[in-house]
Amino acid sequence: MKITIHYTFWLLVFVFLFSGLYWELVLFFAIIGLHEAGHLLFCWLFCQKVKKLNITAIGGLMEVEIRNLSMIKELIIYLSGIIINLLIMGLSRYLNDTYYRKLLYNYNYLVVIFNLLPIYPLDGYKVAELFLAKIINRPFREQKILFLISNIALGGFSYFLIKNKSIAFLILLIYLFYRNLVYHSYNSQIALKKFIVRYKGSLTSWQ
Repeated sequence: MKITIHYTFWLLVFVFLFSGLYWELVLFFAIIGLHEAGHLLFCWLFCQKVKKLNITAIGGLMEVEIRNLSMIKELIIYLSGIIINLLIMGLSRYLNDTYYRKLLYNYNYLVVIFNLLPIYPLDGYKVAELFLAKIINRPFREQKILFLISNIALGGFSYFLIKNKSIAFLILLIYLFYRNLVYHSYNSQIALKKFIVRYKGSLTSWQ
């Protein structure tokens, strides 16, 4: 597995360090690390190959070759990081230190809500993509719907940013906007690739 670090990760680190939140930085990225460990664990359990892990401002982005998986198992892989965060939220109540108990809970809550957003390349987008494939099963229409959903969610995230005036959230928003712009500019090619993969799969099943 190839591991790379995106420059937006270092920008976010700088924002934390500039604000003097050193232990908070360590705790936040430990939570992100455990979130990604959840994904890696279930990829390993379901024998899926992780080709690349890119560490960015929004966490780790994994390139995984999903092969021969049921919808339930694929859904578990996409939600496994969030499941880990929910477990940590539950365990945080047993901490004696009030400050770190609240911080641990709030950080994990933030990671859960953020990753559930249906914005590419977050977990929520992958879940939406999976369900659309099962419900519609028309790749070109799916990509148009996903583009619309992702942009609406980005608009909502932008409103949240305006209300909170956070530099960290601004970095996340710019990164997500850029990734969506680039990714969805290839909608036709992505849809065609999905069509070919599903066509080959249906032929294999029929044979």
